[in-house]
Amino acid sequence: MRFPPTRSKASRDESGTVGRPDDLTGGLAGLIASIKPLALCDSCIALDVHVSHAEAHEAAVSAAMGEAFERRVQSCHRCGRTVEATCAR
Repeated sequence: MRFPPTRSKASRDESGTVGRPDDLTGGLAGLIASIKPLALCDSCIALDVHVSHAEAHEAAVSAAMGEAFERRVQSCHRCGRTVEATCAR
């Protein structure tokens, strides 16, 4: 399975401002909501929203603290591995 190349950790908007937390949170929420009720692992989230695995993990754990998402051991929709993954409630 081939994945698209990742981009740098931080992206810049037209004004040159580096953006990350809000972009990542919005990207994660949109991605997970779009495949409801399926789940994605941190690695696949990282590839899809073009961030590091650590950033994807942190965002997924943070998102699961709210009521819209949950994390548990389950099969990832993209790669098929059974790992801790995030899904919409």
